[in-house]
Amino acid sequence: MHIGIDASAWHNQRGLGRYLRSIAKHLAEQPEVDLTLFAPMELGEAKPTYCSAVEDSGLGPWLSWRLPRLVRQNPVDVMFFPTNDAWWHGPAPMVVTVHDLAAVHFADRIFRSRWEAWLEIARLRHTVRQASMIVTDSAATKDDLVQTLGCPADKVTPVPLAVSPPFLCPSSVSIEEMQATIGLPSRPYILYAGGLDFRKNVSALIEAFMSLVPEHPEHMLILVGEYGANRRYYPDLDPLLHSPELAGRALRLSNVNDERLHALYTHADLFVFPSLFEGFGLPPLEAMACGTPVVCSNAASLPEVVGDAAELVDARSTGNLADGMRRVLGDPDWATELRQRGLARAKQFSWEKAAEQLVEALRAN
Repeated sequence: MHIGIDASAWHNQRGLGRYLRSIAKHLAEQPEVDLTLFAPMELGEAKPTYCSAVEDSGLGPWLSWRLPRLVRQNPVDVMFFPTNDAWWHGPAPMVVTVHDLAAVHFADRIFRSRWEAWLEIARLRHTVRQASMIVTDSAATKDDLVQTLGCPADKVTPVPLAVSPPFLCPSSVSIEEMQATIGLPSRPYILYAGGLDFRKNVSALIEAFMSLVPEHPEHMLILVGEYGANRRYYPDLDPLLHSPELAGRALRLSNVNDERLHALYTHADLFVFPSLFEGFGLPPLEAMACGTPVVCSNAASLPEVVGDAAELVDARSTGNLADGMRRVLGDPDWATELRQRGLARAKQFSWEKAAEQLVEALRAN
């Protein structure tokens, strides 16, 4: 089977790019699979050696014109679109990964106008109808597709994500090195890493941490994440972080590379993920792989990701979130148990298994 992949997000350093690069590498390792990447740019030093690549840095719309033309010139059996987006029509059957339906549920916060929202949702509905198969990161997103967009259940295959290097084990970088390289304060900390949009519920984490300060004055809160340009989608957390109650106790880091994030996970006393809407939720799984105890929201896909290896809470309540953090910080035996469960849980997910499941589903269609 010859699989083509839309590699337009190849240089993306966030979740979509990591997913694309990871799934492509392991698809190429599957038996009797030929893989071709189609990229709307020069891949440069990032060009993989494990598969062929067709690069086109010309002008014109990628999905509606350039990509269909390239696939006609370089035929494939199926075209895989890994980032929620696909061509309107093309010369090969298409399989699309729909990571979540945030564009449908939060259109008023994401898009600048009703017209823009209508166009995006219409595009997504068309993609779901035209695709030979839909891949989701979780059963929760499959259920959402079926219930929200009326997609036939037998057309959707959940293929869970996995932890990628370098997060497959605790980091060898010492806390002293982190203190020297990024100015990390020499005190224990609670960590959050991920997006800073309103769905992530980070303001509730900051408020919950405030309530813990009298009991755990030694701890600080570190957030790893960046703001986007859309201020309706990205609430301003800085006033909370710089409030008098948190003077010297909270820090936000941006543009953190994988090596440093790996070390931050490893040395945290606790990782907290209060998100209320996730298609999968990779950060808590990465923290588990690094041996860090996790407090996690019980919303959307997160319970199926963390299983019984995290302290699950209703993060809509600041009090519940604070209680979950309090239980782990105040009970060393429970924290140790969560570390052990987390390490075992993270090993249940692998990109090899994801690639196998995807190829099996492609063959069945």
